[in-house]
Formats: sequence, C-alpha cells, structure tokens
Amino acid sequence: MKIPINCSKCGTIVIKKYGHKDLCNSCHTKNLNLSARGKAEIKKLRDELKRVKAALRTIRTAFSNLKLSLKAAARTSQKLREIILCGY
Repeated sequence: MKIPINCSKCGTIVIKKYGHKDLCNSCHTKNLNLSARGKAEIKKLRDELKRVKAALRTIRTAFSNLKLSLKAAARTSQKLREIILCGY
C-alpha cells in the first residue's frame, strides 16, 4: 500500500510532487505568485484540458465500438460468402 505524502505547507495529501518540495496543487499555485489573471488563465487551461480528455475518451469509445461492429460485419460477410460458394 502506498503511503500518502502530505503537503509541507498545508498538510493535505499530495497527488503530484512539484520540484523538490512536497506541495499540493493549491500551494504550488500560490507559490508561483501569479496575478488573478494568471490564476484565471491556469483555471481556463485546466478546464479546457478536461474537455479535451473527455472528447478523446468519447472518440476512443466510438472507434472501439466501430471496430467491433466492423469485425462482426466482416464475419457475417465471410459466412455469407462461404454459404454462396458451397451452394447451400
């Protein structure tokens, strides 16, 4: 079992290490001394990344389903060819 790492500033559980310090995401952002505009830009980029990941997941699922349906269609087509060639 993994032992959780706590943030060195606020004590919350750290998911990702930032550099040589164990900081949570909010402490890392505060540590960057960003303006309100910079923080809003980071939030906007994170939201956009979430939307892109969701779209990618949807596309992967669609391609997977399409691949399965194409395989089933190919099997059916092959069975029909065999039936026609055998003269049933």
